[in-house]
Amino acid sequence: MGVNIMHGNIQNIDAKSKAAVNVSRRYWWKVVALCFVGWILIYADRTILNPVQEQIGAQFHIGNTQLGLVNSIFFLTYAICQIPFGILGDRVGRRLVIMGGFIVLGIMTFFSGFAFSFGIFLLFRALAGAGQGTYYGPQYALSTEAIPTKDLTLGTAIINSGMAFGTSGGYLLSSSMVLQHGMAWQTPFYVMALPTIIVGVLFYVVLKEKVIRPEDQGNTEKTAEVKKSEESKVQLKDLFKNRNL
Repeated sequence: MGVNIMHGNIQNIDAKSKAAVNVSRRYWWKVVALCFVGWILIYADRTILNPVQEQIGAQFHIGNTQLGLVNSIFFLTYAICQIPFGILGDRVGRRLVIMGGFIVLGIMTFFSGFAFSFGIFLLFRALAGAGQGTYYGPQYALSTEAIPTKDLTLGTAIINSGMAFGTSGGYLLSSSMVLQHGMAWQTPFYVMALPTIIVGVLFYVVLKEKVIRPEDQGNTEKTAEVKKSEESKVQLKDLFKNRNL
């Protein structure tokens, strides 16, 4: 009986944490700003590698073919992980999935600088790609629910611009530190690690899992739709049972 009561309490806490809450008219700017920074870090973590490939190749005694494999394995794990983590985000919460992914990304980026062999470096970059694979689906689910309909195009444009800022920022950071100032090639990886972890935690602390925008707060049909989406469960095995796929 005690176990049943405890299980019921856990379910109630979980339900409350996923319950849709009313938000202010300015809340969506928090979402846009954080998602924008998230894409900056995602793309910067990718591009810090490119300017220092020559130094990495010299340390591990590898050629262009093996260096090309680093990006290939990174994007392979990134692509593979997006669908399962999208499903997991619907099951356990988008904020939790993003936070976990950013923590993994930050740790693997940091450890990339400590790799003592090319195989270990390749493994760390593969895991970093998996960490990035947690972001795309859950992020756009959070932002689409939060941004007002009339500002959806603007908000999405701001978020997406983070990709370009991150790309240029990653190249600039790595080139400046290593090529211009003669630092070790590992330095950009160390620098990027902590901000990535911090932003991941902020996603969980600052944002809400389910929100009702001001424009929908008086709309009973929309509120019912949000509550219905909270109750729906998606399982990976259900996708394979669907005869239409």
